[in-house]
Amino acid sequence: MIRDRGRIKWAGFYMPEQKKMLAKMYESHNDIKQPVLDEQRF
Repeated sequence: MIRDRGRIKWAGFYMPEQKKMLAKMYESHNDIKQPVLDEQRF
């Protein structure tokens, strides 16, 4: 029987900076951009 670490062996690796960057990216993805209004559209 093979005795390896199973799923732990293939657990993903990421850096703390990467986690912060991904969180910021997901936040900005949900932002709604406001349209630019000119004088005629007021």
